[in-house]
Amino acid sequence: MKREMPAARRRGLGLLAIGAVALLAAMAVGFDWVDWSTLGRWVRARVVLLLLAVTAGGCVAAGVRLLLRGARTELTPRPFSWWWVGVALPLSVTVGSAVAALLWGDTRAEHRDAFDAGWKSAAAVLAILAALVTVERLRLGQREHYRLLAADEAREINELSAKASEQLGNDKAAVRIGGLTDLERLAQIHVDLRQTVVDRICAYLRGPYRPPPGSREARRYPWEVPIEDYSESQNKVESGEQLIDEQEIAARRLELDVRRTAQQILRRHLTPEDKDAFWSSISLDLRDASLVEFSLSNCQLAEGDFEGATFYRMAGFSGTAFENVADFDRATFTDEASFAEARFHTSAFFSGASFADTVSFRGARFDESLRFVYAEAASSIDFEDAQFKRPTGFLSTKFLGDARFKGAKFLDWVDFGDTFFRRRAVFSNASFVGPVNFEGVKFGARATFDGVLIGEGISFEDVVVTNVKGGHIWPPSWSLKDGELVHGASAD
Repeated sequence: MKREMPAARRRGLGLLAIGAVALLAAMAVGFDWVDWSTLGRWVRARVVLLLLAVTAGGCVAAGVRLLLRGARTELTPRPFSWWWVGVALPLSVTVGSAVAALLWGDTRAEHRDAFDAGWKSAAAVLAILAALVTVERLRLGQREHYRLLAADEAREINELSAKASEQLGNDKAAVRIGGLTDLERLAQIHVDLRQTVVDRICAYLRGPYRPPPGSREARRYPWEVPIEDYSESQNKVESGEQLIDEQEIAARRLELDVRRTAQQILRRHLTPEDKDAFWSSISLDLRDASLVEFSLSNCQLAEGDFEGATFYRMAGFSGTAFENVADFDRATFTDEASFAEARFHTSAFFSGASFADTVSFRGARFDESLRFVYAEAASSIDFEDAQFKRPTGFLSTKFLGDARFKGAKFLDWVDFGDTFFRRRAVFSNASFVGPVNFEGVKFGARATFDGVLIGEGISFEDVVVTNVKGGHIWPPSWSLKDGELVHGASAD
């Protein structure tokens, strides 16, 4: 930001300039540098034009200067500086007197003309001063207007924010939904508050949540049993069980509606197809959040932090674009999940993540490193046609269902060390440009590597194949001999 010259320094420079001009004028008079009679005749012939030019030039210069000063985003107006008014008044008298003296002549008519030119010159100086004062008053009025608008806007923001906070803490679900919609309206109007509003919504979703008994997501809490499921003759419950009354069940169902509303707000404003509603460069902080039927398919966000989050029912991230880090470490997916055609522009983390149902990364693009270590997929997982541009790690991951990497492209090194494939491991037509590590991998069913392209080598040291007759297809020059994968030997 350009630093403004201090007021004292500006005043000093102004007085210095006036003094320098006066000194030059005195020297010109004292040393006869100017033919004053010739200059007087020239000025008398053009006095009106000169006055108009001086007045116009002064007004233009003053207006440009003040407009440039007014372009700064200052909300607090500075006081009007009157010091230069005291300079301009004697200056106008000096200019008028100097012009009259220059044009004074010998005859009465010349004296009259010189006097007229003098007072007109003084009037021109005062006109410039008046123009400066007028523009300055307009500038100060404009700043005061903007200041009042900013104050009104800040007051409105504070009132809406306080109201929304109060509503989000209300016991009634309808009031909490109203608080969420108020926050949405606030962010839609004020662009600079959008990330703040999203943070508030994410904070709500990070709050405690217990699904209503009987719902699909309630399978994680089998000890909670609706009281209506017990007959009147049953006077006790089994050890460890908790009876949930109808009021609690209704409250949980209403809380689910509130959470769905919050999730819909996020999805609605992270979809770039709707340009009017889209909020750009938004980051989500949903660590340890409980999300039900959460979907950001075809959305775009700056960063997504889902570390430790629990996804109830299907989770949708198909076609989602993550501009920065996508963190799903320790995330739990209780149902199907889809990351098909998703784009991870920077690092992606799925360490310790667990997938209870099928998950798809078909056609996904990982522009930076992927860390998928110590994860567990209980059902099938699909990385078909996925592309991994940077180092990728699947160390110690458990694939308990089919693991499909058909047509996948690994453009850097990839590590499957100590990974467990309980069902089929399909790497048909995959491309390994960098080094590949399968050391300590355990194949529990059929493994297929037909059509694979290997660039810098592949390691199968200490690989365990439990089903030696499973119809495996190994990479070129690799074969299974005496239960071990060897390079360059004939198959059993």
